[in-house]
Amino acid sequence: MIEAVLISDGNGIPLFTHFFSKQFIDPNLLLSFFSALKTFARSMSQEANNKLRSIKLGKYLFDFESSYFEQFEQEVDVLVITTGVPPSFSHALIDEISESFLLFLDENIVENPEYMKSMKIAQYPNLSHFSNHLNNLILKTNSNPNFRMHSVSNIPNTAFSIINYIFSQNSNLAESYDFSEQELIEQFIDDYCKNQLINDIQKKFNMKNQEKFNPWD
Repeated sequence: MIEAVLISDGNGIPLFTHFFSKQFIDPNLLLSFFSALKTFARSMSQEANNKLRSIKLGKYLFDFESSYFEQFEQEVDVLVITTGVPPSFSHALIDEISESFLLFLDENIVENPEYMKSMKIAQYPNLSHFSNHLNNLILKTNSNPNFRMHSVSNIPNTAFSIINYIFSQNSNLAESYDFSEQELIEQFIDDYCKNQLINDIQKKFNMKNQEKFNPWD
């Protein structure tokens, strides 16, 4: 279940908060806490990918994402709180919300010079009307039966060699995949996930085949 979506500027000052159930925590306190954690995580390493992503506290998963908004001249932080859903769902959702909110700012705030002037001194307008965009986005995400995972998989080099040989023998096939062995492998993986993955999981853990199986019930 999606419990809350909270959005702040790069210093933890709230821009938008929305609780889908009873409010159970102070948004100002929570966003300030995560802003401090973000700063701490970055100070521990100079690596670009060393950033705060998620924390599990009790039954709650806190997913965190920072995006730089050029017109705003600072970062916008998005925090999504969920319970009882796969992390892959939460990760995919927060990416969508971050992108949607930046687009919302671009369309509704940038065109208004008074808004921009106020935002640059941390005097923020009421952005509660983003709720309509958020609800539509969540409905769209919930209706999608698949999740896109951004993960690193170990693919045998032989697989690339075989595909490279096939491409060399069939130029039309190679052209249809833009001469990319990786694109063809991703299609194989995608087809496997759609057609066979659930059966293999159930077989491995001795589960009976269930046509309608919802692990979130």
